[in-house]
Amino acid sequence: MKRYLQIIFTACMLMLGLQMGNMKAQAAVTTITEGTYTIKNLGTGKYLNVCGNKDANATNIDVYQKDKTVGQDFKIYKYNSSYAMTPLSSAKARVVNVYTEKAKSGNNVCLWDRTNHSTQLWKFDKVSGGYVIRCADNTKLVLNATGSKNSSNVNIVTYNAKSKNQIWVLEDPQTVKKPETQTQTNTTDSPSTAQTDKTKTDNTEKKAASNLAIKNAAVPSKLYLGDAYSCKGEITSNYVITNVTGQILKDDGTTAVYTKTVDPKGKIYNLYKSKIDEAMLFNKLALGTYYYRVTATDKSGAKLSLIDAKFTVVKPAGLTDAQLKKQIKDTHNKAKKLAKRKSFFGYCGTYVYYELIARKIWTGKNNKYEKQWNGNQWYSKLANKKYTKSSGGYKVTKYSGDDCLDKLSNNGKKEVYNIVVSYKVQNEGTLKNPGAGHVVYIHAIKNGKVYLSESYKYAGIKEGNPIVKKYSSFKKDWKKMYVQANGAVVFSK
Repeated sequence: MKRYLQIIFTACMLMLGLQMGNMKAQAAVTTITEGTYTIKNLGTGKYLNVCGNKDANATNIDVYQKDKTVGQDFKIYKYNSSYAMTPLSSAKARVVNVYTEKAKSGNNVCLWDRTNHSTQLWKFDKVSGGYVIRCADNTKLVLNATGSKNSSNVNIVTYNAKSKNQIWVLEDPQTVKKPETQTQTNTTDSPSTAQTDKTKTDNTEKKAASNLAIKNAAVPSKLYLGDAYSCKGEITSNYVITNVTGQILKDDGTTAVYTKTVDPKGKIYNLYKSKIDEAMLFNKLALGTYYYRVTATDKSGAKLSLIDAKFTVVKPAGLTDAQLKKQIKDTHNKAKKLAKRKSFFGYCGTYVYYELIARKIWTGKNNKYEKQWNGNQWYSKLANKKYTKSSGGYKVTKYSGDDCLDKLSNNGKKEVYNIVVSYKVQNEGTLKNPGAGHVVYIHAIKNGKVYLSESYKYAGIKEGNPIVKKYSSFKKDWKKMYVQANGAVVFSK
């Protein structure tokens, strides 16, 4: 009986000890000062690092020696009771993320679009030498460096109090100072103590100077008439940003052409693909001089002009009407000579093949079957870098879909040269029975006109002679013959 009572007593003490241990473990909650830090691993001496400073989903997070790149600078900011970490190398404000929807020991850590899922949120636990960074989805799992060599992987594993590879030091990237910290307690604190801590936090917040700024901003200097331009830059502050205004102003610096104001309601605002970006219609501007301006205000009252750039919209310096017509004839003659033939007899793929070689735009040596491509194969092939080796230093930009010409030329308003457009259906074919399709090389879209030649006699115009049509007429007539465009590519320098 006595032994039985001892067993019960021992079991009760063990359970009480576990409960006390859990209470103790859960009582301490570390609050860190939001800001930008480099994050050093205590065990390895290496720094948390975005592999290659890339900005794409699934980019790996590893450790690397300090290299002073923005892929090692992390913006840490609070979200509810946890924190998110965004590297300054990410223009799209991606965050440090546990791969997969559910945190498990051994899961990899990578970059991903911010969704505020618990696998993207972290809790900082102050320990001797630094912090244990716990995954909010499962706080038993912590950020861990798997090795001490450069590019050693980072994952999450079950917490081990003896492992220094699970301890991280937050350093200011400029001064290498540790951040201020404050350890709060839960309901075990007396009300008066909790209120005192809150007052200290509030006073610190009031005293902190605003660090409202913009990172990775892009500004135009010269745009060609009809060119689109994307607003880029990440606006950050240690206070909530209450106002961001984007403007395009006339050359007097005060008359607004386009204006957009937003309330971000957060500490980060990315201009790229934002409401401001959508409202700044650079491609609609007339010739002239303009100012592009972005201002921001945060909750501290700080107001800054973050971008104030002067730029001009100019007319592209291109070929004259006569020069383009001569170029078309010369290209046809060179193409025949290269092909060793007197005519192309409507073989559009072969004609375009030799036109591009004649213009020294394309090597034509990437695949022996290229000149035998059907017309409706050209877009898919030229959209593949394997087939677009240029002999003249040209790069390839692809535009998919039936509206490809509208997209690349801003509905015929933008001056564009060296376009290959591929159509699904051959003449007199249908979408159900498309045949070989069609392809054509457009020398230029300029002043609302399309300059080209065909591999056959068109409307009384002989093969290879200049065809000049209004943009709207060209679209209508070629659509009538070839039904639908697959896409187009532009060769440009």
